[in-house]
Amino acid sequence: TDEASLFDDEPNMPNMQGVIASRVQKSPSLRRAPSSSAEEIARAARRIVELLRDGCDDASVPFEMVGAGQAVQWEEMIELLDDMEDHISANLVLETVFERKVTVFEDGRNPTTNAGETKIHRTYTIPNDTVLNQILRRQPPSHIKDTLAEISIPYRWSRELHELLDKMEREDGMGWTIVDELLKEIAALESKLLRDIVVDIANTIQTRREKADWAEVQLKMKQLEDKRSVAQEKETLGKIIDSIKSGQPAGVEGNGEWEVLNKRLEKIKEKHAVEKAFSIAGLSSRFLINKLGKGDIVLEELRSIFYIKHTWREDTLLMLATRRKPPVPIVETLLNLGPKAKSMVDTPLYDWIPLRYCLNYAALPAVTKLLIPQERDYKYFSNEIDVDEAVEFNIQGSEKEKQERRAQFFAFGVDIYGSNALHWTVVYEAPLQTVRALVDAAGDYANELREMGDRQNNYPYEIAIEDGVSLDFIEHLLPHSMDIETVEFDLVTSIATMNQKYFPPETIFGDLAKPIAEKPPLKNILIRRGTEVLPTVVLMLDFYAAVFLIVSFRFCVEHYTAEGRGADSSAPRWWYPLLVTVSFMFARELFQMLGRPGFYFFVLWNYVELCVIGVVGAAAALMRVDDIENRNSLIVLASFFTWFNLIIFLRNTILDFAIFVSGMYSIIIGLFPFAIVSGIILLGFAEMFWAQSWLTGVCSQPGADDDAQKFCSYWDAVLTTYSFFCGGIDVREESLQDANRYGDFTVIAVLFGFIVAIVLLNVVIAIVSQLWEDVRGVGEVVYWSNRLEFFHDLLIYEKGLIVERKDPSDPSKFLEPQKSCLGHVLYTIEDIVRKFDDTIERLVVKPLWMRSDFWGFFDSVVDRMFTREYGSFRWQLAYDLKNCPSHRKRNTIILKAAVLVVVFASILLVWFVLGLATAGLLWSKALRRLVLGRGIQTEHTYEEDKDE
Repeated sequence: TDEASLFDDEPNMPNMQGVIASRVQKSPSLRRAPSSSAEEIARAARRIVELLRDGCDDASVPFEMVGAGQAVQWEEMIELLDDMEDHISANLVLETVFERKVTVFEDGRNPTTNAGETKIHRTYTIPNDTVLNQILRRQPPSHIKDTLAEISIPYRWSRELHELLDKMEREDGMGWTIVDELLKEIAALESKLLRDIVVDIANTIQTRREKADWAEVQLKMKQLEDKRSVAQEKETLGKIIDSIKSGQPAGVEGNGEWEVLNKRLEKIKEKHAVEKAFSIAGLSSRFLINKLGKGDIVLEELRSIFYIKHTWREDTLLMLATRRKPPVPIVETLLNLGPKAKSMVDTPLYDWIPLRYCLNYAALPAVTKLLIPQERDYKYFSNEIDVDEAVEFNIQGSEKEKQERRAQFFAFGVDIYGSNALHWTVVYEAPLQTVRALVDAAGDYANELREMGDRQNNYPYEIAIEDGVSLDFIEHLLPHSMDIETVEFDLVTSIATMNQKYFPPETIFGDLAKPIAEKPPLKNILIRRGTEVLPTVVLMLDFYAAVFLIVSFRFCVEHYTAEGRGADSSAPRWWYPLLVTVSFMFARELFQMLGRPGFYFFVLWNYVELCVIGVVGAAAALMRVDDIENRNSLIVLASFFTWFNLIIFLRNTILDFAIFVSGMYSIIIGLFPFAIVSGIILLGFAEMFWAQSWLTGVCSQPGADDDAQKFCSYWDAVLTTYSFFCGGIDVREESLQDANRYGDFTVIAVLFGFIVAIVLLNVVIAIVSQLWEDVRGVGEVVYWSNRLEFFHDLLIYEKGLIVERKDPSDPSKFLEPQKSCLGHVLYTIEDIVRKFDDTIERLVVKPLWMRSDFWGFFDSVVDRMFTREYGSFRWQLAYDLKNCPSHRKRNTIILKAAVLVVVFASILLVWFVLGLATAGLLWSKALRRLVLGRGIQTEHTYEEDKDE
């Protein structure tokens, strides 16, 4: 029997999309079968497309559409739709598809307004460009949209959601709640659609196959009507489909059966999957098409709500939602109802799919992961976008491989701005989870993305370095030919020297300090840099400033506090050195601000240093001004700050001090909750002592001892309790006997001692012990971060040692820079010191050496005397003593070595003092390394690193 004869459908009915059930009462005359013929529908669709050709070229970048649609005869278009015999026919006109050729230009340039400046980015064909979408991208007037909504109920729903999304602010919680409710309505309608299809086909099979007892199926359908959860409905539908396929009814197993999920349930959301599910029943594709067109609800039409493109941007609902930072459940629902929207591009002006908007609008990592095309999505790219593979991809292989390549290119490849997906993750500061998801999803294509340069030929990892993102982030962007250790080495070198390969911002210093603390080669780069002339001079000047600040301020205070002197117009002789010291410290801070303006004010210790300068400078100025109240308090505070400044210097210079100070800081922060609780307990006991003193009459006794009345004032009670808190209570003290008249004081004191001495003391010990265990690693990272900041600031000073020269023939080019006057002075002094070092080795060390010639090669006599390498003093002495057979020669060697040690130590002491007095200028490089680098020298020695 012909399957079509079972129904009243026309045997030659076209494959059409009808109208979904409206939420409002429909006209009784509305029928599924259109009254107009297919030829009339096609003719009207072609005429509307001709009317839409208003000078805007759909094949290129047409519009931000400021004046779009003005040339369209909108009223004539509406008349054509009204001429259709019913709404079904008019809706089919809007759903008629045409092929659209698309040409995308780089940077979104319009060839009509940027003639001669445009370059084609890509060309492709969209095979299913509906008449409705063509109308909407020309931005019709509001009354035209209203008419379209009356004809097409999918557009009505889609328009309602689009307008709601368009008005929402980013992360609008209330707005997303409303959107979620509307989507639930559509999801419920989809479930009803699936139920109706199953019921109709089940009834059909029941009439065709008498052996099947479908009573259980009907029972399940009744149970399904009582269920509100879409997930439960899908589970039940899966069981019914299994029953239909097997030809046997599904047994009712109670509530547990609703929890069973079939792996085929996901496929039920696609028409071809439904067709496959029912093929066992002997129903052909033609039967399914006719059956879908039979009722008031059509599956594909319901999904078209999510495929309609709005405005000149050609936004789908998913596209617009991604620009509003949507919650994960909203995106999941949108993808469940319209899975193909993931693959749809917007206007050729941008040519992006929803994934790109997720990256550019800082969507949640979970949302981005949902929108990354998976293998099941590749076919949508193939069906929706027919790219010229020979030009765009130039790939070989099966159709599946081409689909995968096409999907990856649209998802991850280069866009109109010359950047791929990894470039945008850096530019818009995507989370690390997003980068991992992109790299994992791209597979083998990921390495191609890493090695793609943008328009300025910058790789993604290079942009990441310049933006100062974390090293973990950078590691995911590195090509296979590079490793993170190489990048770390280049970064440290770039920060520490003028030979800069990269220009990383200060935000990466803290992250880069971690590998420096763990890897000796990185440490020694900074050690060597720290022993050069300029860093040594700056460091010594900071040391002078810290010492002079203490000394000069002390003598100024001594002058100010001299008996009968006070503030006067005569400045002490130490006032001017104090002024110079404070000015130098302020200049150093000013250079740091100029060197890293975007980072300086985010570092707490910079505020501390500014506070030291401000308080000491203000105190010094007030010493010469009369009649200033509270001046003495400021001077006392400044006295503390002068010594605290020395701690700051040591913290930034010596590793052990950095660890200690960081530990103290961590402990203070960690004890903050403890301090609050202790303060509350202290105030509580203070009030108890105060109340007990008044209630026992101690405070009302005339002529009572002041010590006995120490709790009568609330403030005195707090201070006294605090002294108990620090030193304990002796209840036998004579001054407390009156307070202990009724014994209440003893009870309170015992309770106070138990809580403070036993409970709180042990708590604070446990907290401090735990914090101190973790402080070593933190302190070392802080130290190396400070060193990176120090060397970064030195680049400003170092620019003063060179003079840049422009090429006279081409002012845009620079010649090799020359040394400035100050640079010539410093390098001349260093050359003199180097010759002095050679003189000591030739005239002092060599005559007293254990043998007549030197073994090994050393840059300096200091290295020869202090290292343990081949040919050094220690190595040579041990070697000669071991291999000398004569006892007399052994004594001679020992005597010469002892004399050499005494003479060299004397010279070295004088040399050290001279360098100390000249800010390290008279120290050789080896001596600077000995003095400044020894405290942070690692097992990986300087010589080993030099050989590498």
